[in-house]
Amino acid sequence: MEHLDLEKVKQAIDAIPDIRFDSHRLIKELVKQHEDEYIMMLKPHQGGFRELHGTIGRFLSSHQEEFNIQKIETQSSENVKGYESRNALWEKKNKH
Repeated sequence: MEHLDLEKVKQAIDAIPDIRFDSHRLIKELVKQHEDEYIMMLKPHQGGFRELHGTIGRFLSSHQEEFNIQKIETQSSENVKGYESRNALWEKKNKH
């Protein structure tokens, strides 16, 4: 997952049991499934985890159809570092 991989992101989405999930929840699942690759992805991002997480959010947004999800709104939730920050709330169009 040195670069975002459609299949790995789809697997992470499928591993989330809820119909609605936010970007932070997905990122936590990606870290759980692919921690070493997540760390490697951080290296080229000079802005650190926030820049990478923004990249992941934009990736979700541009691949909503492939992932069968839609963006509902933005909300605040705890990020991987334990801080509250704004991120997208997503909804699965139909549960797999």
